[in-house]
This record gives sequence, C-alpha cells and structure tokens, in this order.
Amino acid sequence: MQPSASTDQTQGPFAPWFVSKSAEKTVGLKTDGGWPMPTEPATATITRLFTPKTFAETLGIGKRTFQTWRAAGKLPAPDLIEGRIIRWRPETVDRWLRERAEVNT
Repeated sequence: MQPSASTDQTQGPFAPWFVSKSAEKTVGLKTDGGWPMPTEPATATITRLFTPKTFAETLGIGKRTFQTWRAAGKLPAPDLIEGRIIRWRPETVDRWLRERAEVNT
C-alpha cells in the first residue's frame, strides 16, 4: 500500500524530532497547531575526534609510548571518556601541540 500524497512526514507520532513546550520557547521553535517546527534550518557540524591511535600517529609515536605518556600525564586530558572509549577534539590537540612548540622554542 502506497502512502497518500497528502501524508505529511513532519507531523504525527513518527516525526523526526520531539520538543517539549518549554524547549519550544528557549530554542526558537514554532508550532502550527501540532508538532513543533524549526524556525530556521538546522545546521549541524560533525567533527572527527582523535582516537588514541590517530593521536599517536599525529605525534609520530608508537601505541605503547602513547599509553606511557598518557599515564604519566604528559598528554592533554581527553574531551570524551565513555567507558573504554577515549577521544580528543582537534582543537584540544592543536592547542596542546602549540603549547609544546612554545615551550620547546
């Protein structure tokens, strides 16, 4: 069975978002008698985070050296720790590398 042409995918129980009435006021969403609709198009940016492997590769060191440096506190604190998942934002890595370059000059 094909959906009718008048079916609106942005409303109803299967809408791709849900915003409470209190969030509607703070986020700037409007409603047209039903489900909240964004007042502006959403702009999301996805940033690749550094893993221990990519961070070590950037530094040009091995996995074991990276682990030793991290345990000794020689690396910046991770921006994300979720269970065994550890990640750094590119800004954190860039800032840390710039600071090290200034100290070593």
